[in-house]
Amino acid sequence: NKENLLRIERDFNQTLIHDSPLFFVAIKPGGEVMMMNKTMLTALGYESEEVVGKDYLEATAADEEYEKLRVAFSTIVDKRKGTQLSYRVRCKDGSTIPVEWHGKPIFLGDKMDFFIGIGFDITERERAEKEQQQLQLQLQQAMKMESVGRLAGGVAHDFNNLLTSISGNVELALSEVPKESGLHTCLAEVRKATISAASLIKQLLAFSRKQIIEPKVVDLNALISNMHKMLVRLIGEDINLKTIPQENIKSVRIDPSQFEQILVNLSVNARDAMPDGGVLTIETASVELDENYCRTHSGVTPGPYVMLAVSDTGYGMSEEVLEHIFEPFFTTKPKSEGTGLGLATAYGAVKQANGSIEVYSETGRGTTFKIYLPAVNEKAHALESDKNNEILLTGNETVLLVEDELMVRNLAVRLLGKMGYRVIEAANGKDALKLASDFSEKIDLLMTDVVMPGMNGRQLSENLKEIHPETKVLFTSGYTENIIAHHGVVEKGLNFIGKPYSMNLLARKIRETLDS
Repeated sequence: NKENLLRIERDFNQTLIHDSPLFFVAIKPGGEVMMMNKTMLTALGYESEEVVGKDYLEATAADEEYEKLRVAFSTIVDKRKGTQLSYRVRCKDGSTIPVEWHGKPIFLGDKMDFFIGIGFDITERERAEKEQQQLQLQLQQAMKMESVGRLAGGVAHDFNNLLTSISGNVELALSEVPKESGLHTCLAEVRKATISAASLIKQLLAFSRKQIIEPKVVDLNALISNMHKMLVRLIGEDINLKTIPQENIKSVRIDPSQFEQILVNLSVNARDAMPDGGVLTIETASVELDENYCRTHSGVTPGPYVMLAVSDTGYGMSEEVLEHIFEPFFTTKPKSEGTGLGLATAYGAVKQANGSIEVYSETGRGTTFKIYLPAVNEKAHALESDKNNEILLTGNETVLLVEDELMVRNLAVRLLGKMGYRVIEAANGKDALKLASDFSEKIDLLMTDVVMPGMNGRQLSENLKEIHPETKVLFTSGYTENIIAHHGVVEKGLNFIGKPYSMNLLARKIRETLDS
């Protein structure tokens, strides 16, 4: 009957309004709340009797939103038309919820009896928009860093060949000039300059992820322990060094010397931020990076990681500084005290290791750098002791030298000759294969540049094996290409030396290759 139909319709409307996921509120023209649905009451933390009959704006409007809401209400009441707006509804406990609202006047005859507000919680939408904005900023920053990296890598590649020739010839000259000579002193200063230049180029290549590295499976705790004494001397007596290693952390795959440089760079920056003394804390921990973290950090995949945190109690950094902190040549130090490549180097090295680096800092509250490196289920290698020594290793084997840069080739011929080796030289792969075909004796070593026009070093070594299967191979390059390295990592089992190289380092590497 009609009465049952009206009751069903009433119950349906009540259920629709009160059990809806949307917020419903009915407000009189004067601003008093007539009704608020269960969903909205629960979200705001109120009981119905606490809001019905009360002024809606007084009960739910945040102070900074009050005027905007008053104008919106006036639009509905005075102009008798609906409106739409977003604002934050104040809850009973003082917290706020972002809501998108649609207000609509309800008329009984010609007179507006009340108006209703229908809204929905946009917290998730705001969060998603914020994440999207953060990812967009990360993408823009990554693209900028990639562009600068390509430029830096190209400059470093060309300069490496020049520097190899300069530094090598200076070393040869030093070995011929008496130490008491004034010329020896001048040449020694030139050598110092070439060492600094080589370090600068190495940093540029690390930033641009164009440096060829030889990663090993290592224990970060052991690496930090090995460096402890050196770091204490580096930071000085006014700064207290605290190490907090987590026991039994997993191993990571990194280039040990490259990572030592990262730790030195971070420690030096921390020292400079604490001129009056303070505390430098280095800690490690095993962490699991989930999808929520990876969603807001481009290039990071979920899984187990080892975290290295380096914290100081120094000046801290402003938001403006933090925006540029990993850019090459950006520095807050005086011109004579830094190149601005330390953190750029760390950024590139960590990215090349498939890791993530973050910085947390506030002015006057210190700084923390956190580095996350993928954990590996492999046993860590024992860390090697320093192999540097002044003894020049020699030999009498036959070396086929292939280098397309004339200056570098001439230098290498002189270096190899000084070490006692018999040298056959070629400017490219085609000439090298012809010389090898005509050479009836044993060729003990092929020393070849990786990147050459026509035939690259890898192709040359493979072709040479068919003529002289006894020949061992030492690759050399100042720049990474996917010929013997993928993402800058030298393939396992290949012998490699980077440019620029010193005479002693080259001598050791040749003997390692020949004696292996």
